[in-house]
Amino acid sequence: MFSKSLYLLYVCILITIMLSFFYLNENVQNVQKEVYVSANMDLRKRVKDEIKHKSEALLKIVLTLSENKTIKENLITNNYKEINLHKLSLLLKKQSSYNSVWFQIIDKKGNSFYRSWTKKHGDSVLNARLAVVEMMRDPSIKSTIGVGKFDLSFKSMVPIYHEGKYIGLIEGIAKFNSISQSLKEEGVSSLFIVDKRYKKQIVKPYSKHFIGDYYVANTNAQAEFIDYINILGFEKILYADEDFYVDKKASKLLIRYIIKDMKGQNMAYLLLSESLDGINLQEVNEMQNYLLLFVVISSMALFALIVFNIIRKQKDILHYEAYHDSLTKLPNRLNFIKRLDEVIASHTESENSFALLFIDIDHFKEINDTYGHEVGDDVLIQSAHRILSVFRTDDCVARLGGDEFTVVLDKVSQLEDIRPILQDLIDLFDTPITTNNLKFIVDISVGVSIYPEDGDNARNIICSADKAMYESKKNTHSSFTFASH
Repeated sequence: MFSKSLYLLYVCILITIMLSFFYLNENVQNVQKEVYVSANMDLRKRVKDEIKHKSEALLKIVLTLSENKTIKENLITNNYKEINLHKLSLLLKKQSSYNSVWFQIIDKKGNSFYRSWTKKHGDSVLNARLAVVEMMRDPSIKSTIGVGKFDLSFKSMVPIYHEGKYIGLIEGIAKFNSISQSLKEEGVSSLFIVDKRYKKQIVKPYSKHFIGDYYVANTNAQAEFIDYINILGFEKILYADEDFYVDKKASKLLIRYIIKDMKGQNMAYLLLSESLDGINLQEVNEMQNYLLLFVVISSMALFALIVFNIIRKQKDILHYEAYHDSLTKLPNRLNFIKRLDEVIASHTESENSFALLFIDIDHFKEINDTYGHEVGDDVLIQSAHRILSVFRTDDCVARLGGDEFTVVLDKVSQLEDIRPILQDLIDLFDTPITTNNLKFIVDISVGVSIYPEDGDNARNIICSADKAMYESKKNTHSSFTFASH
């Protein structure tokens, strides 16, 4: 028989092993969840970037056409027959990924002067197009996503001037197909759905494809993906509380990206899916291996403490990697959201304010596409160092992903305290970034929102800063914009 002391020793060892096993297994599950959340954020960011890139590309085309002398002359002389933008649509289809782009010219009275997709012209669009009415009242550059009688589409409107006088506007219209195709090339299945509230509005559906009352906007939607969505429950996914779902059985990550209309209501849903096999689960696998190693080694009482310390250190490493960007070493999106929630909680019952900054590196995709990811990565690293150097050690400087950074600037008493800091940041980027024997003048766009004036919760204050940043992008050089000032 075992002695009582030896028996107690074995019991203690067994309890230690069991408790350690459950504790570490829980950590494995938590890290796995964080990896999926991060993958969801990354895919969501890729979609946001695709939408942003296409919107900017369409706007650039329309801006160029607004200065076209032939268009101006024919608009003044009312001679639409000399305009042939249909050729430009065909050229874009042949030499770029934008295979569905159309153009419309509207005169200063609100009549359709020219449409590239039809010979119909001369009819007033004021009754059907509130945006045109607003343009005539206040001519300005407008880029939107909307649902018309044909489809869900990007729209860019630019006023046309002649000798300082407003003579009309030109509008570019583009579909979402190129975004769906780009995602498909990256291994992402997609289904672009327009909310059923718009069914009566889409009187001439381009794709002619509906799922019940829901219009399918991308003509290249894969039938297998549609079947998969129907099996899971179509409306269940559209109106679920969570924006992403991990289907381990099918080895898929499914996310829902919502596009809002001008009233803030759900207008369209982008359903996206990628294989879990493409998601880096190295951290999770490493933790699972250490868990098994711990159980084996813990059977030997003399090594139980040693193994526990090893696992604890590994956990710290994994925790750091889960909350920090691997390229710049700055806090990542998860860390930023956590820090923002903490700052909001600390200010809820006080009269103190804080500022949230959204910083975007303008035209970074062009640097990446032209000079490669190695140069692009170094530009991001140097930009991160410059941003970090301007702020206090207590401020949270984070990289959201891609070319976007955020700063939580705590303990702000008035706006005048922020302006010098923002100007220092702008001035710092006047100096070229040098990498690989190349020099880049990097412009940044900064949006600033103030708590609680511009939002009393994380979602609202983030949205305010993001909108302010896009206002800054309208400038040709680095600038900053306050959300409500």
